[in-house]
Amino acid sequence: MKLKNYQARVLDELKLYLESLKEHQTEFEQVRKVSERLALSIDVPRSAWEKATGKISYHERRNGLNERIPDIYFKVPTGGGKTLLACHSIDLIQRILYTRQTGLVLWVVPGTEIYRQTARALKDRRHPYRQVLDVATGNRVRIVEKDEKFTPADVGQSLVILLLMLPSANRENKQSLRIFRDAGGFDGFFPPEDQWAAQQAVLKEIPNLDCFEGEGALNRQIMTSLGNALRYCKPIIILDEGHRAYSERARDTIANLNPRFILQLSATPPTQANKLVEVTGRDLDREQMIKLDIHLHNKVNNPDWKDTLLSAVDRRRTLEKEALAYRMDGGNYIRPICLIQTEQTGQKLVNDHSRIHALHARDYLIKQCGVPPEHIAVKTSDNDGLEGIDLLAEDCQIRYIITKQALQEGWDCPFAYVLAVLSNSGSETGLTQLIGRILRQPYAQKTGIKALDESYVYAFRQSSLQLANSIKGNLEKEGLGDIAGSVVSEDSKQANQTREAKFREQFRKFEGQIYLPKFVVPTADGKGYRDFMYEADILPIIDWESFDIEPVLEFNPGDPNKGGVVVDAEVGYGEGFEQLAVKTAAELSEFAEIDLVMMTRQLGDVIINPWVGYDYVKRITDALIEKYNEKVVAANFVKLIQWTKYKFEKQLGDKAKVAFEQLIDEKKLLFLLFKDEGYYYIPSRMTVRGGNMLHHGTNTQVVQKSLFDHVPEDDFNEEEKAVALFLDNQGELLEWWSRNGVGGKNYYIKGWQPRKFYPDFFTGKKHPEDDSLVGEVFVLEYKGKHLKDNEDTIYKRELLEFCNRDTWEHLSEGFPDKKFTFQMIYQDEYEQMISSAFQLPVPT
Repeated sequence: MKLKNYQARVLDELKLYLESLKEHQTEFEQVRKVSERLALSIDVPRSAWEKATGKISYHERRNGLNERIPDIYFKVPTGGGKTLLACHSIDLIQRILYTRQTGLVLWVVPGTEIYRQTARALKDRRHPYRQVLDVATGNRVRIVEKDEKFTPADVGQSLVILLLMLPSANRENKQSLRIFRDAGGFDGFFPPEDQWAAQQAVLKEIPNLDCFEGEGALNRQIMTSLGNALRYCKPIIILDEGHRAYSERARDTIANLNPRFILQLSATPPTQANKLVEVTGRDLDREQMIKLDIHLHNKVNNPDWKDTLLSAVDRRRTLEKEALAYRMDGGNYIRPICLIQTEQTGQKLVNDHSRIHALHARDYLIKQCGVPPEHIAVKTSDNDGLEGIDLLAEDCQIRYIITKQALQEGWDCPFAYVLAVLSNSGSETGLTQLIGRILRQPYAQKTGIKALDESYVYAFRQSSLQLANSIKGNLEKEGLGDIAGSVVSEDSKQANQTREAKFREQFRKFEGQIYLPKFVVPTADGKGYRDFMYEADILPIIDWESFDIEPVLEFNPGDPNKGGVVVDAEVGYGEGFEQLAVKTAAELSEFAEIDLVMMTRQLGDVIINPWVGYDYVKRITDALIEKYNEKVVAANFVKLIQWTKYKFEKQLGDKAKVAFEQLIDEKKLLFLLFKDEGYYYIPSRMTVRGGNMLHHGTNTQVVQKSLFDHVPEDDFNEEEKAVALFLDNQGELLEWWSRNGVGGKNYYIKGWQPRKFYPDFFTGKKHPEDDSLVGEVFVLEYKGKHLKDNEDTIYKRELLEFCNRDTWEHLSEGFPDKKFTFQMIYQDEYEQMISSAFQLPVPT
């Protein structure tokens, strides 16, 4: 599965942190050889955090052995692909920080639905999540559920991922929890009961193991429980939606499992979280991950819930007609689904007509709306009408799902378009739990049909203002607060949490004048231009048979009898209860194989022709087998795939850049400015979210130089806010500024990499001669100081240099004097860089 731009950014940030951790851990080990006492004063996770992120604030976490451990958060909204990011993160943590492919990962989820979906995906070898893990481990993955056992051999020879649900880990007596019971099955991790000396040696190393306490030290025996096996293995822990399900007691319980690394993924991390990276709703919208706008229909004055449901049914039927036409025109299969939230379920309550029952809604659909029974599923806590049903399958008949509270976080169906909330006034349950379920865009790809790219809410007898506020609040809980302005109330202006933003009075003279250039390609008939496309314009002119395999053949698997990436100590005790010997790469080769087809498939993102790719793979493996031997190559096969992909990606990037420059030199690629439809301009009016206006610190003065008269403060993160306020404070030469993406309209640049590049800010100088004209426009991209030299920053900086070339004759015939400057600015020097660009006094 190809990563989205924001997902790649998250993993790039993680790589930086892990590399910093590795560097500081190495220094720590060197100091410890000299002085154990001095080493204890070194805070490796904090030092690595400060270097990798440039942030000073870090909240320490210790495990049950009182060891400082990395504990970081990804802030990722609902629908952002947290599970995929977690799988890639496991690979990076294992490979960069611990240089291994095996071991134990504890994956903790908050609820039943997330548990089921995660287990189903990770066990399915055809699923992209599992494929990421298979590639990372050479197909040595074992998924273990809560009631299954695993052995020391499993942990030593495979990557064991234990899925666990801990919704009640805050019980007063943790001994009542299943994972801490002496249930047997984990005996191999510990010496037997009669080996007292061996047991004491283990307890000295891991003193927080649970024991049976008898009279006298001789009767203190280690429990052979799952909890103790986890403590012994020191797992990597993945916490999915940790902020929702874990009390402080539960968090302490998790820390007491002796994790070596904790990665938490959440839409709304707590204030004290070490937030490594943040993904916004705007990021998801740019990548076509969510359906916007959200259209709110509120039947506030209608006393009959059936009218609300009928409206939702009509909407769903209209959407299905659109979906059928879209499919007939070559689009993907979509079967729009309506979610219906009722007030009660359960057979005993069906005769209570004072409240809306799931079966009442079902009967109405069948008898009054003509919906076939097989098109309806009722999902309750007692009866899962969706069990075993693939809602995305083309032979699935389900079009209506009725529930009360059963579709909570984790339930995922991109075909869900319509939400009918039939609960009475004052009840936010259905809304707060279900709104996120209708936001995911099918196939993460906009259809181009407005109706199929948006979502719909029909509510019954709710206060319009309260309803809109509830939706806004829920979007914030889902990590999507920055797109709350996309809620459109169809029934009440008052309820609409949006407002129209327009050019400020002094800037209305610029209406229709602020356009931004883009890379375009002349059409074949020579009469016009089309957007430049990486896939259509760069890839076809790459010489795919000219990749050099010599850099790949520099691959070094390490001494097969001493180590390498796959070397792991087997945990536990074997015959004679002596700790088992370290497995070398040569010894572990019996579990590995050379799979040329798999390697070709993994290189498919780089070498798009599989026949050419297979030829490279065959030549590389043959040469390395001759250089080393087949066992060594097999034992390090996953490492070889990653190495080859890295080397070929570097070559592809270089070749693509050469091709990009070649197209420019041959006048086949131009950087032009257009007024035509389809080219980017800043509209003079757009809909934005309501809320407080961006203002200067504790000062009540709102920003004065923003291009638009309303700039919602909630649309900015702290770093963006600092840059915006600095721009707003500048002298007369800087006339106006605006953030990219206002009102959901985004400007982007396409270069020689497939990802779109979205700059952060636009700002303009005064025209030197005519105040009615737009002066020089600056397009600014902001980067943290810790990202100055990473690959993404280098690429964007080079692309901006292309945009600034003096060789562009003029941007277009209609704008002969228009001047643009594209500039990268950095966290630790943006003030000086902006002041220099605008010839302003440099701040002291």
